[in-house]
Amino acid sequence: MHPERDIRSVRFVGSLSLMLGMVLMILTLVAALFALFSGIGSDQGSIIHWAVQFVVALVMAAAMMGCGAQLQRARYYGYTDVENIRMVWTSEVIVMVLGIVFSVSNIPPLAWVGILMLFLLFTIRGAIIRLSGRF
Repeated sequence: MHPERDIRSVRFVGSLSLMLGMVLMILTLVAALFALFSGIGSDQGSIIHWAVQFVVALVMAAAMMGCGAQLQRARYYGYTDVENIRMVWTSEVIVMVLGIVFSVSNIPPLAWVGILMLFLLFTIRGAIIRLSGRF
């Protein structure tokens, strides 16, 4: 019944998502540079395997940053604002689930980051439902 409190919790999780996405992006780029300068392998299979891991990490980081920035600027003025929050939340959940599926066997730490992000997203699920119920 308190939309201000719900919006604050959505904004807080958006800030955490943005910060976690920035850290993941920086770590991914540093790891890519390290792999580039050290040589990632001589056979073609390891290069493709490394490239897929790099792309999955970049997509997850970009989704966390983009969706986090949108959630951080969440407003509660009307139906379209609530729909925007719902769509951003849903898209981030989908990207995190797909990222976990692709990285669980190849990059376990990335899968744990995705699981942490899903946990954070599902903590605000109730707030989003309460905001949606007002329209």
